[in-house]
Amino acid sequence: MCILRAEHLYKAYQSGGERVSVLEDLCLEIERGELVAVMGAAGGGKTTLLHLLCGIDAADSGNIYIEGKALCAQSDDETALFRRKRLGMIFQDFQLLESLNVKDNILVPMILNGCESEEQEQAYERVAVPLQLKEIENRSLCEISGGQKQRVAIARAFIHDPALIFADEPTGNLDVKATGDVMEQLLLMNRKSGTSVLIVTHDPYVAAFCDRVLVLEDRKLAKRKKSDLFRADGRRNES
Repeated sequence: MCILRAEHLYKAYQSGGERVSVLEDLCLEIERGELVAVMGAAGGGKTTLLHLLCGIDAADSGNIYIEGKALCAQSDDETALFRRKRLGMIFQDFQLLESLNVKDNILVPMILNGCESEEQEQAYERVAVPLQLKEIENRSLCEISGGQKQRVAIARAFIHDPALIFADEPTGNLDVKATGDVMEQLLLMNRKSGTSVLIVTHDPYVAAFCDRVLVLEDRKLAKRKKSDLFRADGRRNES
């Protein structure tokens, strides 16, 4: 089943006295349960694409459908509600609430969606146990590592059983070991829940965990073989 379909997206921004296009005739489909990476050069439009797909920004033309719903046909309030209930987000800088402990940070989507306490606890167990967060659930954020913070962010993104999760450079602030640990946990939750995940990343190591790798170049998406992400000597191919 197709969870996300983007058709002929076009987006441009004003720069000085001219209109500069960032995305042109871009098309994309993501199936249920897929883990998909989008790579590309810095400033090449990856974040713009992510913002269009999750409804933070609007395309100049084209259509985006998530679970068959057309984002362009919704009001701003309807889009915000849809994003809160059916989408999840994982950010490079975690965007956790410093005033809350680990467990309460994870529960935020359930609280915002008005879920009952029993439902909150069941959902919390479902994500906290596989991500090994129970033992640190009462700690404040200043007491945990960057890798643990990102696992908290992953749990928060999955807890309300969204249709699709967007991850924007989710390992950008982590070292290589923590990156591997986080991607293994993200892959685990993707397989366990069947929730589709779209990752924007510049890191071939991160992309290698994904089912498909797409490269944003010349304002469009092109498929990339995972075998092309590494050189023959096993080191990352940064080109």
